[in-house]
Amino acid sequence: MDTALMADDSTTAVAVNSAAALLWPATSPQLLSLLWLSSPTLPTGAFAFSQGLEYCFSAGLINTAADLQAYLADELNLVWPYWDLPLLKRMYETLASVPAAQLTAAHWQECQRLNELLLSGRESKELLQEELSVGNALKRLLLHLKVLPEAISTELQAYSSCGAVLGWALFAAFMPQQVGSSLPQQGEAQRVAVPPCAVQRPVAVNSAALLQAYTFALVQGAICTACKAMPLGQNAGQEVLLQLLPLLPPAINTALHVADEDMGCALPLTAIASACHETQYARIFRS
Repeated sequence: MDTALMADDSTTAVAVNSAAALLWPATSPQLLSLLWLSSPTLPTGAFAFSQGLEYCFSAGLINTAADLQAYLADELNLVWPYWDLPLLKRMYETLASVPAAQLTAAHWQECQRLNELLLSGRESKELLQEELSVGNALKRLLLHLKVLPEAISTELQAYSSCGAVLGWALFAAFMPQQVGSSLPQQGEAQRVAVPPCAVQRPVAVNSAALLQAYTFALVQGAICTACKAMPLGQNAGQEVLLQLLPLLPPAINTALHVADEDMGCALPLTAIASACHETQYARIFRS
């Protein structure tokens, strides 16, 4: 059998199995929490930031839908799988690997270490400001809704450097319990109808779904920015999204398996564009 064909078949099988593994019952607290978290209506203020894209539009660096697609493809291939996504995975698994009652100061310190590492990779003042602004908005929401274990809540209240990625990890780790307690209890017939494997999800599977939601939110946010500031038509924006979706599974797969020593990020154009945006004469986004 042709080696290339074997590789293609294997890749397809992995993609199909990964997609199946992410399925939850429609009323799963985990699924409902991720839908909530990735919704643009979540009051985090992310809509006020463009991650330097507004400067790229103004300077003529991104002029067409094809330009935008190529730019975001670089983010999906070169940056997010090696920085945001693996760090989100590690934060989430640190928080979700043990029952909430068993979380200790050591778990929080590890999350704090990973958060500080992530912040060190925000290469401009505006990118750092966005990370902290969105993260602290999620922090305020989680504290207001009282969904965090007391040990984490106490530490978080005194922590002023909560980044967006840490906020996502906290939301994904603890919001499902809150959502689950609000859902009506299933009857016996409903419980039987739910596959046993879908009731108790392994942490690793939850991680994959979380990375999927986070990545989709990043891509969707960038396209919404282009629709406002480029300007990019709604239909053209949806076409860009359609073309980028096939890049999400390999990006997530890379992030799930990247080793600590292989993590890192460097996309100079994004950093330069964001820095230039700080002094841009007219702008509608904060970054």
